[in-house]
Amino acid sequence: IPFIVVRTVVVPFTSGSTVDFTTMEATTSEVIETGFTLDWNMILLAIYGIGVFIMAARFIKNLYDLRIKTSDEVSSYESYKLVLRELIQIPHSFFGRIYASKTDYQSGAIPNAVLEHEKAHLDQKHSIDILFIELLIVLMWFNPLMYLIKYSIKLNHEFLADQAVIAA
Repeated sequence: IPFIVVRTVVVPFTSGSTVDFTTMEATTSEVIETGFTLDWNMILLAIYGIGVFIMAARFIKNLYDLRIKTSDEVSSYESYKLVLRELIQIPHSFFGRIYASKTDYQSGAIPNAVLEHEKAHLDQKHSIDILFIELLIVLMWFNPLMYLIKYSIKLNHEFLADQAVIAA
């Protein structure tokens, strides 16, 4: 880049004859309508609306899946509800509930440290952060930076929960 030579051309401005716009007459012209116009703003707004609808439906479905079902076995773990389900493979937590596999919990395959880790998530109120970033993703689904921020927040939550378990 330092060896690139940029040459500029200077065009001199001569103040010769000037046009007097005050004496010109305005003319009207007729525009012929073809009957077909594309309103790009409406197309972009429709695409955005469809994206928001899909992401909102996904968000509502995920929240709906967190409800306590009749097939769930509910017990308690310290001050939180422990929801035991058949189809859960990895324990997780959300708003005062720890979700775990019923068969793994009853067979003792879930270590106490895992439940303490999930309890740390609830103690530190990580559900609020997740809910907030998910709502932002519903509105800004087109922005790839939002997905990186979500990943970073979740990774940070994991480190904080691990640190709380180790410190205990």
